[in-house]
Amino acid sequence: MLDSIQTAPTDRWDAFRAQQRDDIATAIIEAVAAGSTEQLSVSNLVDRAGISRKTFYKYFDDVGAALVYTHERVLRHMGENWPVTTGDRANHREMVLEMLANIELAARRSPHDFAYLAFFDFVAAGRTRSGDEAAFDNLMRAQQQGIIDTFISGQAEGSIRLDLDPETTIWAISNATFGLVQRSLVIGLHGEFSGELSAAMKLVIQSWRELLTPKSV
Repeated sequence: MLDSIQTAPTDRWDAFRAQQRDDIATAIIEAVAAGSTEQLSVSNLVDRAGISRKTFYKYFDDVGAALVYTHERVLRHMGENWPVTTGDRANHREMVLEMLANIELAARRSPHDFAYLAFFDFVAAGRTRSGDEAAFDNLMRAQQQGIIDTFISGQAEGSIRLDLDPETTIWAISNATFGLVQRSLVIGLHGEFSGELSAAMKLVIQSWRELLTPKSV
């Protein structure tokens, strides 16, 4: 009982500090979603988050560090809400393709998160320090490892060509599908995706299906 009484205040303070960090991340995501990336300064962010500059610097050395934290939070949130791959596909090639097709569904569920990913990839990464970039690279590799493992299983069972390098191929497919969704979001109106996205995604997935499939299958 004494232990629970002693740890309860610590748990509350940990939750409070986590909430403050998330408030800063939310302010960043909202600024990006509103097209107000010029507002990504400490002064503007603390106003949006309703905190003091002192509180901001308690958690982050600069805006670049806050951008990296926000990127990690977005990836975690999207991962928690990512459409579940059924696992009942005919083979591992189809499971890989389903995982990548799910990018569209995930983006439709969280368009503001996806807009932030696009912003980070093309704009914000240049504002981060080398240590932040290393952390980001490690996070991205961890996110892709499940798809790579499924790809390798597809090669073992014969549904995916053996001459394709798993990491290079997944990198290429991921960029093709992510890029399509990002572009659709950019050209859509009011943060919505363009109407052609689903049809275009089907064409991309079918093209990769033909490329991955061994000629004898």
